[in-house]
Amino acid sequence: MLNDIHLVIDLETVSLEDTAGILSIGACTFTAKRLLEEGLFSSTFYVNVDVKSCIDAGMTYDWETIMWWFEQDSAAGKALQNNRVDITWALTDLTRYCTDNEHTHVWGNPSNFDISILEHAYSRIDRQHPWKSHHKKIKDLVTLEGLLTKDKLETTWEYINSLDIPGVKHDALYDAKVAAYRISCALGELL
Repeated sequence: MLNDIHLVIDLETVSLEDTAGILSIGACTFTAKRLLEEGLFSSTFYVNVDVKSCIDAGMTYDWETIMWWFEQDSAAGKALQNNRVDITWALTDLTRYCTDNEHTHVWGNPSNFDISILEHAYSRIDRQHPWKSHHKKIKDLVTLEGLLTKDKLETTWEYINSLDIPGVKHDALYDAKVAAYRISCALGELL
């Protein structure tokens, strides 16, 4: 698995339900070995979504999550305001990205959040999500890290915190990149 090509997807949303409207989608492909040895991702993807288009498509929001966004770093919130596209365009672009960038495993953090929300979003616009053929290969970062000892997990976080990963917390691409490092470190420890 260290040389397999992995795809990790992260979302920023306006609800914690799997029907949530999406603010942004970040993704990256990587091999764990190359990321740990060279710090290089195979590819990255980022798009901001017009949340009104999500609501119009039947996706949901909740005030508690919206209020939570007001408490976050202003840089993360400002980034969400740029170049927003309709949810149909965003998911079309994500499908193209997934199709154009070969991958063996699809990861979520946890898989029943980001991936479930995306699957619902695709259903709301009458499209098939791009990982249909990978349904048995959906992986869960939380479960993977649960296999590590407490000491190994702390070492992983110390390493990740020492890296200079560009971006801010709660930016979907930044969070996807951090998740990629978490996956790579865990696989490196376990394999």
